[in-house]
Amino acid sequence: MPQPKTSSVRATGAAKRGSKKELDPSRLTMKDLLGRLEKHEAECSLRYQRIEEKLAENSEAFDKMDKKIDKFDNRLWAIVLAAFSAPLVTVVLVKLLESL
Repeated sequence: MPQPKTSSVRATGAAKRGSKKELDPSRLTMKDLLGRLEKHEAECSLRYQRIEEKLAENSEAFDKMDKKIDKFDNRLWAIVLAAFSAPLVTVVLVKLLESL
């Protein structure tokens, strides 16, 4: 039975790296799998640690952005309030001027 094209690509990549044993699932032992899993977990741990450091570094910038958004939100509500109250103010002013 011929092998699928993806496995031949893997074999070619493995030959370049000289690690054909790692990519051939039929030859992997439980010890090899556990070793690869531990290596993967260590790399992910470092990656997540770096993400946390970046978030901590940028927390001040995030706080500034939050303040800007809140300020914009307040201005927007003021504009909406002015737009909806303008007709009411106009009616009141016209009534006052008519009574004079």
